[in-house]
Amino acid sequence: MIKKLIYTGLSICFLSTTINAAEFKGDTKNGNQTKKENQAASCSPATASAELNINNTRAVIQTGGDMWWNLIGQPQYEIPSGSGNTALFAGSLWMGGRDVSGQLKVAAVKFRQSGNDYWPGPLSTTTGEIDAQTCVEYDKHFETYRDEIAEFVGWYDAGVFDAENGTTTQADNFPTYQIPDAILE
Repeated sequence: MIKKLIYTGLSICFLSTTINAAEFKGDTKNGNQTKKENQAASCSPATASAELNINNTRAVIQTGGDMWWNLIGQPQYEIPSGSGNTALFAGSLWMGGRDVSGQLKVAAVKFRQSGNDYWPGPLSTTTGEIDAQTCVEYDKHFETYRDEIAEFVGWYDAGVFDAENGTTTQADNFPTYQIPDAILE
């Protein structure tokens, strides 16, 4: 147990140092370093937020990867909902993986202290870029429900070619189905 805590602590320290070092780009010849500007195609930082009210919990989430705070220093993870008691101050999405060349890519938000790693909207499938208009268009939350997703998956799976019978069953099993806007958008 103690070994696990020590390894966890060392990992956090290493990750923190790595991320802080990544915030700077430098001229190694002259020893000059300047803070990197995190920007995606002139997009403004994401601003939309939504409240999740479920299981007697009220929690704010942001489109920029932040969770449980209002971006001005006030916690927004309240449990039980309406009590004024906040169990957490803030959190954010941290994701990493390797690209096709084996290079490690990480996106992490640290209270937006050193820029943004998340921008709303889809990237181009050809250039991997996004434009400012698309960022604004997608700076919102899309509310879906479990039953909507389950019905969509059932409808979609029914449309897959059935080699055994040589047919699809979408039209038979879902004759009036319309894909909800929240899924289409």
